[in-house]
Amino acid sequence: MTAAGMHVAHGYTMADVARHARIGMTMAASRAGNADDRYQAAWDAVVMTLAEADEPPSRRDLSVAASNAVEAQWHDYRHHHGINSRGAAAPRHAVYWLDLGGPTPSPEHRIVEREALARIWPELNDRDRAALTALATMGTYAAAAAAMGLDYRTFTERVRRARTRYLALWHEGETPSRLWRVDRRERTTDRWASKNRSDLLRRGAAISRREGRPHGTWTRYCSGCRCAGCKAEARRVNAAAYARRRAAAAGDAA
Repeated sequence: MTAAGMHVAHGYTMADVARHARIGMTMAASRAGNADDRYQAAWDAVVMTLAEADEPPSRRDLSVAASNAVEAQWHDYRHHHGINSRGAAAPRHAVYWLDLGGPTPSPEHRIVEREALARIWPELNDRDRAALTALATMGTYAAAAAAMGLDYRTFTERVRRARTRYLALWHEGETPSRLWRVDRRERTTDRWASKNRSDLLRRGAAISRREGRPHGTWTRYCSGCRCAGCKAEARRVNAAAYARRRAAAAGDAA
């Protein structure tokens, strides 16, 4: 008997194992990686499926097991080499291996950021510097906006424009990157200020949704405000909607 005809389990031979391993490689969504490594992962998966099965698995079961193993093998490879699901470098992987994982933390990032700030800060206009200084000093967008005498939405727009100009200067003529971070300064401040989770969520929602919207409007009422002006506006909007529905119903009946 040849090696290909050797019985493995549940009536399947070594030739069946090899065939379903190759089918699994074809079924796998990913075609990347070393072909020998992919085949070995698929082959191992077929053998393990046969060895662990109490009942004879179907041919499809073997092919799917091989395909899943190829995908898992490629996922593990990317994970250990710092490649994310989109095929780009994973920034946290680089931070760990180049900084935290080294014998001593690298001072490069801190030096670059301080030097960049010292050189770019004078190039910003007065409005940009004032907005960023207020935010850094007051700690929250709401407090900084109040300190500058601006409404919440106007102030956040100034901060956004200041950061955009900062990035453009940082890249020195190249296409600047997008603003890749979400500033959770408000939520962080509230988390330390309150131990009650429900109160934290309520206050965080109030800051993010209500600030900058005038009272007595439908949008502010929908965001949770129940002052007299917002309630009156809500009643007016609901009454108008009810009148429109009545008019439409009367028209259909006619």
